[in-house]
Amino acid sequence: MYKRQWEHETSEDAEAKSFWDGFFHVFDVSRRRVATFEQAVRKGDSKQGFIDLLWKGVILVEHKSRGKDLDKAFQQAKDYFPGLKEHELPRYILVSDFQRFRLYDLDTGAQNDFELGDLPNQVHLFGFIAGYKAQAIKAQDPVNIKAAERMGRLHDALKASGYTGHPLEVLLVRLLFCLFADDTGIFPPAQSFRAFVEERTAAAGPDPGAGPGPVKPPPTARCPSWADDARRATDALTVSFVFHVDAPSCKKRPEPRVLRLEVDGKLHKLGTGDAIQFAADVPHRYRNPGRATAVLYMVIQYR
Repeated sequence: MYKRQWEHETSEDAEAKSFWDGFFHVFDVSRRRVATFEQAVRKGDSKQGFIDLLWKGVILVEHKSRGKDLDKAFQQAKDYFPGLKEHELPRYILVSDFQRFRLYDLDTGAQNDFELGDLPNQVHLFGFIAGYKAQAIKAQDPVNIKAAERMGRLHDALKASGYTGHPLEVLLVRLLFCLFADDTGIFPPAQSFRAFVEERTAAAGPDPGAGPGPVKPPPTARCPSWADDARRATDALTVSFVFHVDAPSCKKRPEPRVLRLEVDGKLHKLGTGDAIQFAADVPHRYRNPGRATAVLYMVIQYR
């Protein structure tokens, strides 16, 4: 209906205001609530100018009669910027001559041209008028991907060890919060949680200074008043840290014992419980590539 009403209009002075009132009505928005016509402004050359339509901070419209140069209309719109306050500067500039539209997104540099008859297919460009905001899907930072993969491996390792269910999920949430708090300075001094883990965790896994019980932030990383902090925290975070879970057993998995046997230039890899038979009258040698002690039993038969 909007297209049919305006497809033959040509005069800027006569009908431009009605044209833009109708344009906003397409998006069920009252133009009077958000934008004004003929906004007085001092241009860059210090001359007085009047913006055809301005929605402060959102969009500036420069309207021309049919057939006029839209490039010049865009430049005229930009000439108004020096007279606008910082919060009034629009993200979008829209120029039109009734039949042609050109929308500039000053944040992204995008430019879209279309005819009045194609407006139904281009309404998505003006979602911001109706209050919608385009979400840019950006690639994840490689550091975030790596951290997520490590948390996933930790989850799988704990689950494989028999530490499962709700305690496992609570533990991971607490670890994630502690790492976030350590990174953002919530836990004073800086990096205190990391220092606690590195300095108080034995190489074999268990922490000699911590017995079984609730998983809590280390004493050096606690807030002065846990009750006050809990009141400020969200309900989900509060429930997560109040719920009691036993710490998982984190003993270091025994290093596998491996023996490498080379017989006449051919390499054999033997694990726990493996056996091999070969003629010992050819060059051969044994090697333990690991740090754990490997025990080898040999039965030699002489002929």
